[in-house]
Amino acid sequence: MKKLTTWLIGVVGLIGTPAFAADMAVKAPPPRPAPAPVYSWTGWYVGAHIGYGWDREDPSVVICRCVVDPPVPFDAKDILGGLQAGFNYQFNALVVGVEGDFAWTGIKGTTTWIEEGDPHTLSTDIKWLATAAGRVGYAFDRALLFVKGGGAWEDVDYNHTHTMLAVPGLVHSLSGNATRSGWLIGVGVEYAFWQNVSAKIEFDHIDFGSKDITTSDAAGDFVIFNIGQRLNILKTGVNYKF
Repeated sequence: MKKLTTWLIGVVGLIGTPAFAADMAVKAPPPRPAPAPVYSWTGWYVGAHIGYGWDREDPSVVICRCVVDPPVPFDAKDILGGLQAGFNYQFNALVVGVEGDFAWTGIKGTTTWIEEGDPHTLSTDIKWLATAAGRVGYAFDRALLFVKGGGAWEDVDYNHTHTMLAVPGLVHSLSGNATRSGWLIGVGVEYAFWQNVSAKIEFDHIDFGSKDITTSDAAGDFVIFNIGQRLNILKTGVNYKF
């Protein structure tokens, strides 16, 4: 009887072992982590920027109640900062959009020249700058390379002084203001560090062409300058996408 019991236990053990092994073999592997979602540039955004601008101005005298030698071309430069807003739409890797910005600037410049022995100066001061442009870019997931093109507007103060050496301490000052328009082209790179926050670096070239600028005083004296202007801007900014 003991031999029979031992034999039955052995048979049951032999039958149960492969069944247990089979149960172990069919267990499901651990789940794979879900792939990271592809970033989308589609949406409205707002942001702020800061940068540095420098321009080249080529003045010449158009009308003057005197004989004036041509002023010397000069550069104006300084920092600027402001706000921007826009919209992007992404087709696969292609991103198209529109953007407008507004900046307050400290861009100033002055040129001096001598006329009939008396020193003259012409100064410019760009108060604000606005642009509206279309953008086209290629997205490498969270990195976006883009080009842009559109229009630009600025508000500029002008001041012309004539120091009369024949009358010590007498300085004749004339002033004027103009809102100018032109075209712009630009290129830049933007990177989305988080789902809703991106940062960019951008270079823009703006050509305001040539414009007649009248400087005058309360007595009715005036000088009209024709001033050609080309402005370059290097700026960095941060955007928040909704």
